[in-house]
Amino acid sequence: KLIAPPLNESGIAQAKSLHTDLGGVHGVLRSVEAVIVSPLARAIQTAQGAFGHGPAFGNCTPPIRTHWVVTPLLRERMGAPCDEGRPKSELLAAMPEMADWEGVDDLAEHWWPTGFEWDLYDRIAELEAYIRSRPESTIALVGHGGLFTRILGYHLKNCGHQWAAWEADAPIAV
Repeated sequence: KLIAPPLNESGIAQAKSLHTDLGGVHGVLRSVEAVIVSPLARAIQTAQGAFGHGPAFGNCTPPIRTHWVVTPLLRERMGAPCDEGRPKSELLAAMPEMADWEGVDDLAEHWWPTGFEWDLYDRIAELEAYIRSRPESTIALVGHGGLFTRILGYHLKNCGHQWAAWEADAPIAV
């Protein structure tokens, strides 16, 4: 059973390419005030790669400083065994940098659902409210295809990205 796998070599290469595609340390990522990420290891490693560190960059010191937030609101929709999470204690042991991230203290040890998620659209509404409540104006969300397909109305490829505006009390503008 493949549970919460980290990025494989192909995924690491895709995360590194995402960093380049977004302009590297001199590109648009410098304007990102917060990175909000799913607790699944592959999303965390993709986010780290986009920002120039993590496994894609030999776990070097992050060259782009920003505020990091982890929330299960961005988790995948439980469509396959790989969407099952790893306990918080295992995540922190594997990625000790997470200890300083916002949201870690509130993350339950077992933060993923155990079966089909009947209330996915309720979670999406909660995620949208959470984003709108944030003080930052430029936020990078790093999550999963199944979730973003339901938010955007189309599927993003691995390491795909889309700029969107979420104005207060307005629909998402892509």
